[in-house]
Amino acid sequence: MHLTENNFQVRDDRSGEQADSVASCLRQEYPGPRRAKPLTVRLFCEEKGHLPPIADLWRDGLSGAPARQQLYGYGWYAAWSKTYGTRRPWTGRSRILVVQTDDGETVALLPLVEMRLYGANVLSLAGFFQPNRAFVCADNHVGPACQALAQALFCAPLNWHVLRLGPMNADLPESIHLFDALRGASGNTSTKRLSPMIVASDLPTNFEAYQREVLGKRFTKDILYYERRLRSGGSTSLRHFANPQGQELEEMLSDCRIVESRSWLSRAGGQLRFAKEVDFSFWRALDFNGSDARLDTWVLYFEGQPISFAVTITAGSTRHMIANQFDPAFQKHSTGSILYFHAMNHACRNGVTTVDFGGGDLHYKGRWGGVEAGRRAELVCFRPSPLGWALNHSLRTTRSLAQAVRGLRNAARFKQRAGCHAATSDAPAQTQA
Repeated sequence: MHLTENNFQVRDDRSGEQADSVASCLRQEYPGPRRAKPLTVRLFCEEKGHLPPIADLWRDGLSGAPARQQLYGYGWYAAWSKTYGTRRPWTGRSRILVVQTDDGETVALLPLVEMRLYGANVLSLAGFFQPNRAFVCADNHVGPACQALAQALFCAPLNWHVLRLGPMNADLPESIHLFDALRGASGNTSTKRLSPMIVASDLPTNFEAYQREVLGKRFTKDILYYERRLRSGGSTSLRHFANPQGQELEEMLSDCRIVESRSWLSRAGGQLRFAKEVDFSFWRALDFNGSDARLDTWVLYFEGQPISFAVTITAGSTRHMIANQFDPAFQKHSTGSILYFHAMNHACRNGVTTVDFGGGDLHYKGRWGGVEAGRRAELVCFRPSPLGWALNHSLRTTRSLAQAVRGLRNAARFKQRAGCHAATSDAPAQTQA
C-alpha cells in the first residue's frame, strides 16, 4: 500500500493492483520548516512473521539516522518478527510505515506488528524490551516525519483499536515529536512512565584513561582482586564469543541457559532470555544484514562450568548491554564486575563512546560511568470512539493493557448475561398476567 501526501492508494505490492482512494491527506497536515521537502508515507504489509522485502529502504533510512538508532536495522526486526512475532498474542502480521521525500530519500521507518488481546486489535511497536523499542528517524526531518506518521496511522485502513508504542526513551527528539503528534491526532491517549535509562557517554577511547577517570583506583583494584581470588580457588577461564555463528553460537546459547537457570532471576520467576526454544531461534535468525552491528558475549567458567555471562550488541559507536546473569553460588566473587571490566575494556579499544545499560540499579551502573539519560515511557493511543474512551478508562484502573481489555470484555459479557437473565425472569410474570 502506498500513502501519498495528497491521497491514499491501496496497492498489493505483489500483484500491482490499485484500489480507489479511501481518504484524503493534505500537505498542510505535515507541518515543518519552510522549504521542507514534501513527504510521502508508504505502508508495507506482510503476514506469517515475515517482514516486507524492504531491506534496501531500511538501510537508506539508517544512513541518515543518529548513532543511537543503528541497532534497529532490518535484520533485528526480521529475526524478532519470525520468532517472537508469531507467538500469541502476536499474529505475525507486520505493518511497516516508511516516510520518504519526493526524491526517494527514506527519512523514517515505523515497524508495527499486530496483536490480539481478548478480541481487540492492537498495533504495537515491534522488537525487544531490552534495549528499548525504537524506530528509525533522521534528525533533520524528525518533526515533519512524525506528523506524517501520526496522520497516516489514523487515515490508513489499518484496522486497529489500540496503538501501543513502548517502552521507549521518551526524552529523545523522535519520541517527543511522535508522542505529541499522536496525542494531537487522537485526543485519547495514556502514558505510562517507567524506570529511567542509564547511559555512559563520551567514554575515553583508551582503557587506561577509562580506569583512571571513570572507575577510579579503588574500584579497579577491587575488580582485579575478585578475579585473582576466583582463580586461586580453582580452574577459571574466560571466553569471548565474538560474532558467534554455527556451533560457536550454539555453545554460547547453551552456556547462557545454564547460568540463567541457576540465577536469582529464574528463582524469582522473572523474564528469562535463554530459557525457551524461541529465545534460541531469535539469536540463530539474527542477521545484521551487512551493517556494522556485532554481537559480543563474555562467559566466565569455573572448573569447566559456566558461572556468569554478559551479552552485548554494538552498533556504530554505541554498545547495548542486553543481558547478564550469574550463579548465586559465586556471588562473593562479583563475577558481573569481572565481565563488565572485560566488556568495557573491549569497548574502549574498539571505538565505542556510548554504553546503554538499560534500566536498573543506578548505584552499581553509575560506577561504570552510567547516569540517568532519559526516562522510559509507553504511550497507548486509542481511537476517538466510545470503545476507545472505554478502553482508556479501563486502562487507568488496571496495571496493563491486557488487563484493561479483558476487564472491559468481561464487563460487557456480564451486562449481556444480566440482560438475558432479566428477560428470562420476567417471562413467567408476563405469562401469569
